[in-house]
Amino acid sequence: DLHSFPTRRSSDLLVYIVNLVVDGAPVKAILKDLQCDFVTDRPVHVDFYQITEDKPVVMEIPIKLNGLAEGVKAGGKLTASVRKLKVKATYTNFPDTLDIDVTSLGLGKSIKVEELNFENLEIVTPKEVVVCSVRMTRAARSASDASEAESEDGAA
Repeated sequence: DLHSFPTRRSSDLLVYIVNLVVDGAPVKAILKDLQCDFVTDRPVHVDFYQITEDKPVVMEIPIKLNGLAEGVKAGGKLTASVRKLKVKATYTNFPDTLDIDVTSLGLGKSIKVEELNFENLEIVTPKEVVVCSVRMTRAARSASDASEAESEDGAA
């Protein structure tokens, strides 16, 4: 029954495992996609992957950036370049989110997929994809330029 699913946009889905009955036989499945009506936000279409204990499945899992980045403390802005990463694993190993620690991320630095490692998950997203970065803001740039100008004046 579509009305028993949460009313969320498919881009916000976490990993949902459901038990379906297909032709009278029980089937375990994972929710792949949920499309909702734009006006009522009620589900109108659902896609599933059939799952087994030993067969890996590819799913998109949302990322969650944790911690206060060093570059943000220095006046930068943390931005996520992607919202989800494609991973391959058995359904029992799928987390609700992929937690990424950004505390050591400096100003002008980024984290690419190739730098990430999650237990029991194979990341399928291309390795060169930037996941997040800390960029210098205009305010931080002008403060940096002002401090450089003061140090030059002091040296003269």
